[in-house]
Amino acid sequence: MSILKDIIRQVVTFDLSTRDIKLKVMDLFSVSEREASLIIIHAKNEKNKKAVAAAKKRLVFLPHCLRNADRLKAGKCAATFDENGFHCRQCEPKCQVGHLNRVLKSPVYAVPGSTMLYRIVKREKPDAIIGVGCVHEIEDGLAACEKLGIPAIGVILANEGCFNTMLDLGEAHEILEEIGELKNAKA
Repeated sequence: MSILKDIIRQVVTFDLSTRDIKLKVMDLFSVSEREASLIIIHAKNEKNKKAVAAAKKRLVFLPHCLRNADRLKAGKCAATFDENGFHCRQCEPKCQVGHLNRVLKSPVYAVPGSTMLYRIVKREKPDAIIGVGCVHEIEDGLAACEKLGIPAIGVILANEGCFNTMLDLGEAHEILEEIGELKNAKA
C-alpha cells in the first residue's frame, strides 16, 4: 500500500484531465489502462479530499445497480422513482443504498445515469460531490467535475457489471470518514 501512496503523490502533481496523462501513467509505471485509471482516481481523491471535506453542501451519487439484486428480481424493492432518481425506502437491511442513506450526512441520490445526475447538479449547485461507481464512471465523473469546478471524490465499486454490484463498505467508510461525511464518525 505504501508503494501505491508514493505513486499517488507523484501523480498528483500532474494535471490529470487528459487522456495523454493516462497514457503517461501507463508508460511511467508499466501498468494496464485499468490500473492507470485507478492511480488517477486515487490521485484525484487525494487532491480533492480537503476541498470536499470543507464543502458546506455536498451531494452523494450512487449507481442504481447498487440496490439489492435479490429484492429487485423478486419485485420487492420498495424504492420509488422520480426526477431525483430512486428513493430508497430502506426495506432491506442488507441493501447498501439503504445503508448509505442511514449513515451519510449529505443527500443521497441513486440515479440511473449521468443525464439525471447532471440535471440534479445543475439544480442543486453543490460545493462538492461524492460519487460511487465503476472505474470508468468514476473517472468520467471526476473529469466532468473538474470541468465544472466542483471538487469531487470517487468511491469505486468492489465489483462492476451494472447488476448485483457491491461496495466494499469498510473501504467506503474509511474514505467517507476522512472527509467527515459519516453521521456517527469520531471527531
